[in-house]
Amino acid sequence: MAHVYAAIATHANLPSRQLQLFRDGYGSPHTLAESLIDGKWVIVATWRGFVPLNDQGNPMTKEELANSKQMNLFEGLYPDDFLNARPFHSYPYAPTVTVFNRAFNRAKTSINNLLKSDPVPVKPASPTTDEPSSKPISLNEINVGEIRKLDEARRSHLKFDYFRAIDLYQEVEAAVDLRIRYQAQFWKMVANYDLGNFTDADRLIKEHGGNPEDPYRISYLRYQVEIYLKKGMTEPARAILESMDTPQARADLIRMGFAN
Repeated sequence: MAHVYAAIATHANLPSRQLQLFRDGYGSPHTLAESLIDGKWVIVATWRGFVPLNDQGNPMTKEELANSKQMNLFEGLYPDDFLNARPFHSYPYAPTVTVFNRAFNRAKTSINNLLKSDPVPVKPASPTTDEPSSKPISLNEINVGEIRKLDEARRSHLKFDYFRAIDLYQEVEAAVDLRIRYQAQFWKMVANYDLGNFTDADRLIKEHGGNPEDPYRISYLRYQVEIYLKKGMTEPARAILESMDTPQARADLIRMGFAN
């Protein structure tokens, strides 16, 4: 959403870019957009659906937002996530020469790494393979196989091959890396929703959506609202939106005629 907004805004002569929030030891917990207004790069919260304003009614920079009471509108995010954020210019709102140089430098780096790489030493197997390791696995220790399978699942999902996508998501939803696990669980629910299997989608929402540590918690609730609306259950949908108390939920209440 941030990429699409930045592209459209740039074509409308409003210079814009993506903003990757950054957290040490985690990576990017969220993506927003920024637009250049009155000489300042100000926040556009595309996923939340609003532009945070200061007391004077002016759009806020990431530094202003991080030090304001508006932070309570961003569930699960912290001031340092914004202060450490990094702007990201991508095609088509980066100059063509920038896109070319980026691709060229990546290819050059990859070739150099291949030329310099040494054979990877094989670690001998432990004689006591039946004993579990006492060393906890760090979130930074990425399982490449699980990531590839998750990518394969997403490709199947985007090609509307929902049954294959669901099977692949299910294979990686027990991943050790919580980031992979949360994604697989969430997108498995979405694939069921896209398939029209609202019963299983609703079951998965109730199974995983209540976890306060899950970064998709709010998104689970939004899908539950959509399922209720498709079933004509407007009051339960309204109750969930009111309980969320987020700018996006309040916008939905207005759109549905439940609030002014």
